[in-house]
Amino acid sequence: MYHYQKTESHNFMILDLLGPNLEDLLEKQNRKFSLKTVIILITEMLNRIEHLHKRNFIHRDIKPDNFLIGKNSKKNIVHLVDFGLSKQYRNPKTGEHIPYKEGKSLTGTVRYASLYTHMGIGKININKDKKYLLEKSISIFIFILFIFILFIFLYFYFFSFNLRTIKKR
Repeated sequence: MYHYQKTESHNFMILDLLGPNLEDLLEKQNRKFSLKTVIILITEMLNRIEHLHKRNFIHRDIKPDNFLIGKNSKKNIVHLVDFGLSKQYRNPKTGEHIPYKEGKSLTGTVRYASLYTHMGIGKININKDKKYLLEKSISIFIFILFIFILFIFLYFYFFSFNLRTIKKR
């Protein structure tokens, strides 16, 4: 970000000119990315979301259209955009989470909304729903472990494949 400014009726930000979003890239590739591309994209996307969460904000509109690829020297960087629905989910001074709410209307894009959002349930209250939090934490851990094992397997598969072709020459 190069500059930001607020007026009575508008907020302005001056940013880098970015490339296409992930949805457009997927369309250009006939809706297929290579495994390597998917792993790189997942890593970049998780880094962007983690960066936002460390600053006590949630995006609330995560979708392929809101991840853009950089241009020129930054073409290997994935950028997260469209913070119009973002919300502070934790008090930065106390670390206290926002209160649990039910009966909320849908926020974000219907196609990418979570099941809890469709059910009208707001952010999870850790004290009220520890079982749900534990189940989700285990699911996330298993997913990350799976991705890690897959990455290791692919690395050794391609590495050993390269060694075999080198030895044959």
